[in-house]
Amino acid sequence: MPLLSSSSGPRGRFDSVPLLLLALVADGFDTAAFAFVIPTLSRAWGLHPAAFTLPLVIANFGAVVGFFCCGWLSSRIGRHTVVSASVALFSVGTLLLPLSPSIAVMSALRLLIGFGFGAVIPAAVSLASDVVPPRLRASVSVAVLIGLSVGFTLGGLVGGRLLTRFGWHGVFWLPGAFFAVCAVLMWWRLPRISPAEPGQAATASLRSLFAAGLRSRTIMLGLFAFIVFAAYYTLQSWLPTLLVSTGFTTTQAPLAAAALGIGGIVGGILLALGSAYVRPARLLIVVSLLAVGCLVVAGLVPVRLAVLLTVLGGAGAGLLASCNGSAAIAVGVYDGATRTTGVAWTAGIGRVGSIVGPAAGGLLVALDQGVPVLVLGLVAPLLLAAGIAIALARRTRAAERKPLGARQDPHGRAAGTKLSTKE
Repeated sequence: MPLLSSSSGPRGRFDSVPLLLLALVADGFDTAAFAFVIPTLSRAWGLHPAAFTLPLVIANFGAVVGFFCCGWLSSRIGRHTVVSASVALFSVGTLLLPLSPSIAVMSALRLLIGFGFGAVIPAAVSLASDVVPPRLRASVSVAVLIGLSVGFTLGGLVGGRLLTRFGWHGVFWLPGAFFAVCAVLMWWRLPRISPAEPGQAATASLRSLFAAGLRSRTIMLGLFAFIVFAAYYTLQSWLPTLLVSTGFTTTQAPLAAAALGIGGIVGGILLALGSAYVRPARLLIVVSLLAVGCLVVAGLVPVRLAVLLTVLGGAGAGLLASCNGSAAIAVGVYDGATRTTGVAWTAGIGRVGSIVGPAAGGLLVALDQGVPVLVLGLVAPLLLAAGIAIALARRTRAAERKPLGARQDPHGRAAGTKLSTKE
């Protein structure tokens, strides 16, 4: 267990998990919020919705940079500081967003917001996993990541009302102010983990994830995360716009984000509970196939709101459980000082997918393609993801069955890991 400073008592430990979950709620809300304000922005600024592809996608680019900087930052200033400062960063960016005079300025602010989100997620998941017993790490990691689903759901449920009552500016000002307060609360209450010693900085390097015994699982985790994140963020980013183009109102369209988010909450809860009894790698097979089935139905049935929202809920359950499950596996695969970097690698590669997916979706929007083309185009990649999940489950089981001597180096450490008491 990492060393805690004296300011972090038992109460701080109990408080930390819900606070870390709250940090991820902000990420989910921001993704949903920007997606459903695009139709209103396009009319207000007199631009085609596809013109907002850059500010939509560039936030995910910033998140990728944040993910890969997170391990380095955490080893030097501590995860407590990374989480608190990142929440403060994206809350300030969100407050400034409505003042944007152009797409260029809006894109720059979205890049800043994305960096904050990217830095906070691996640090939050890693910190949460270190303040609970080892047997609960996978479940707690998934539970914290449910914050993303909660944010998506809140964005869909209250977004339409905020948009109607306060305009698109209020959609960002109110949450931005709330999460600025949360940043102060996190600085005060989160456990303070001592930074790594200078000589231990290499233990958090990306290279350590490709050591013997970890390489194949690192690659498969990255590929799986890339596909499922690309699929989810494509749906989350462009479904509201496509629904408006097919006749739904700007108040109805955010319900698509809510459906995906509610499904994600249900899927995340089931995954968190199931991870205590079944290997997360096996659960990934089930949830990825669930997403495939629901997307096939969504693409083939008539676009009616009630039916569409139901199957989108199922797709959200499968896709978000897949996204969260990849991080839960990373918590179990990597140990010690490599855990934050391992989670960051998995989530970072996933966020690369969240750039590629919405960018491709923006092309479909520019070509005036409808909902069926968007959702059915995701089926083949998700079938590939299910195949990767099968291979990952087999490789993880094989690694666990290796004789103890084959899994440890002469110093008694597991292959591909290094001992560390601090991060």
